[in-house]
Amino acid sequence: MHICSYILKSILSMTLLLSFAKNAFSQEKIDDIEVIGISPLPGIEIDRNKIPNSSQSLRETDLDSSTGTTIVDLLGEKLTGVTIKDVQNSPFQKNIDYRGFTAAPLLGESQGLAVYLNGTRINEGFGDTLQWELVPEAALTDIDLMSSNPVFGLNALGGSLALTTKKGLDFL
Repeated sequence: MHICSYILKSILSMTLLLSFAKNAFSQEKIDDIEVIGISPLPGIEIDRNKIPNSSQSLRETDLDSSTGTTIVDLLGEKLTGVTIKDVQNSPFQKNIDYRGFTAAPLLGESQGLAVYLNGTRINEGFGDTLQWELVPEAALTDIDLMSSNPVFGLNALGGSLALTTKKGLDFL
């Protein structure tokens, strides 16, 4: 009698396990998920005359012919509407002002320029400040300055600055 109850319990537990396993391995059809990026990636292939705002670009030849010592000096020298302030008297802590909005390394400024490096935003999370010394100046190939556009996010009221670096084989 004891053996029969043991066999009956084991058969019952096996059928329950098999029914749960059958339900666990059945899969539902999931629809495709489309991911849309919001950062200004280079190579979007949109003509400049179709963009409803102003944009300025610097290419590698412009970067090589610069007389400035830092990237901030280059932006002030080559781009219209950009002014440079040297509040801390340091070449790595200069402010860029573009149409009244600032990209600066110090808290308390009216930050409003979003800066992207290869499509990734490099403004600090707290205070939206920007550390210019972390930008790899020797590796830059393109700089694009675009006026305000809602595509670049809420903290890009004044515009966005997209920096593009060289690829690995470009250094050879």
